[in-house]
Amino acid sequence: MISGLTNPTDTITLLVVFPTYLVGLLLNGGLVGVILANRRALLVNRIDWIVATISGMCMCLSAFFAVRFVVAIATDVLLVSDTFQRVCAAATTLSVALMFAGAIALAMERYFTLSDVTERDSFKYYVYLAIYQLYTVSVVCWAFATSPSSNLQSPDFPLQRTMWLFVCVSSMTVGLALIVWLYVSTYYRLKRMLQVSLCNHTVDGVRFSLQRNVFRNSVILSMATVICYAPNCIFLGVSGAVNMSPTLFAYLNCITYAMFASDVVISPVLVFMFFPNLQAAVRRSLQKQK
Repeated sequence: MISGLTNPTDTITLLVVFPTYLVGLLLNGGLVGVILANRRALLVNRIDWIVATISGMCMCLSAFFAVRFVVAIATDVLLVSDTFQRVCAAATTLSVALMFAGAIALAMERYFTLSDVTERDSFKYYVYLAIYQLYTVSVVCWAFATSPSSNLQSPDFPLQRTMWLFVCVSSMTVGLALIVWLYVSTYYRLKRMLQVSLCNHTVDGVRFSLQRNVFRNSVILSMATVICYAPNCIFLGVSGAVNMSPTLFAYLNCITYAMFASDVVISPVLVFMFFPNLQAAVRRSLQKQK
């Protein structure tokens, strides 16, 4: 048995989850590097900054969890260090919260853009989102700072576990509802724009096609994040309220965690596919290295 990995799902963790974070670090690190090197051309609109931030978060998460697994494989610190267990558990929860916030910000951007709300007028809503995320981060940090986490997922003490569970469930529920509402509203807004244009015989086919493609790509990117993280969130909530055998917990945790980890690979692939300017910048960077 590899040191630091002692549950029945060690093989899946070692052969699937750990390499996923390494690939995610490579992909997201490459994208962030290209974006920074071409920031004047690639960071023009608000959506560019949001997508760049999502890529940056994926890069940081990949780096942290890759190091976490290296340490766990090489030593017994995961088993004997209470501080290390708390940091890993808190990082898992915070990564879900921050990636959900990125998906919400992306949905907000599409809604405000197609509703003709200026960046200045919509800025306050991003501030509200940031304040709510600060509240979430504060509660999570408090919960794991004042309680151990033997399962690397949730606080052990009842009060901290209750507060942690409340924040997780409320954040996911509100976030998912907000994402769905924003995209549904944006879809009907886009539909009305087309109907009005057809009635007035002023259809700008190129502009409408561009808006539709950006909207579709944003929906796919946000839903990919939700699909990757939601199963693990639901599992953590259920496991915190329902007693289950250690073996069942280990396997369900491993499967949902593998889906959780897959976002750091899926997101950069989708970002690369959906942004032609980024594709061109990557090709130029590769050509320079030849």
